[in-house]
Formats: sequence, structure tokens, C-alpha cells
Amino acid sequence: MTALDGFHLVPHKRVEVLIDAAVQPRLVRRLEGLDHVAFTVLPAMAGQGSQGAWNREGGLGAAGRYTRVMCEVEPDKLDALLALMTDLVHNGTAHVSVFDMTILRERQG
Repeated sequence: MTALDGFHLVPHKRVEVLIDAAVQPRLVRRLEGLDHVAFTVLPAMAGQGSQGAWNREGGLGAAGRYTRVMCEVEPDKLDALLALMTDLVHNGTAHVSVFDMTILRERQG
């Protein structure tokens, strides 16, 4: 018997979205409509990109602030998830990254 008896590894995709805080509620509403996506919203504290350095204290209200939305999805559902985000990327309000990941799950049955 090993520590992993009763568990197995499941391939998934992780999608991370760095998004303008003012637009993040719109993305969350879209994600809530999907039954095959798990997600978490985290504040982005500071960073640097093509527009230069920024931090959470840099602006008034949600404009100019960012949040990170982390999603987990089965590989065959990835295209449907990304399709929900294309307009946000096109408008420049979101940066989307996709990663391979493996989830440790307890065996059922």
C-alpha cells in the first residue's frame, strides 16, 4: 500500500485570465453559466506589462486595477471556455494563458 492508493491523476487545462477589475464581473457571470469549469478569482496586487508598471493603488475605482481569474477545465471543454473570452482579449481588457495540469483525485467506487 502506498500513499497514493485510492487516488488517481487526471489531466486538465488551467486557464489564467489577467483582467481589468471593472470587466471581471462580466467574465464571472459567463463562467457561472458553465457546469464544467471550476474557477477562483484573486486580486492582482502589482505588475508590469506593455503599458508599464502598475499597482492596486494606481487608480480610482476599478479602472486600471486587475484581477486574476484561474479556471480548471477538462481538455475537451477548453475551446468552449476560450470562446467565452475572445471578445475580452480582442478589446484588450484581458490576457489569457493556457497551461497543462494534472489533478490528484480520489478514486470513486
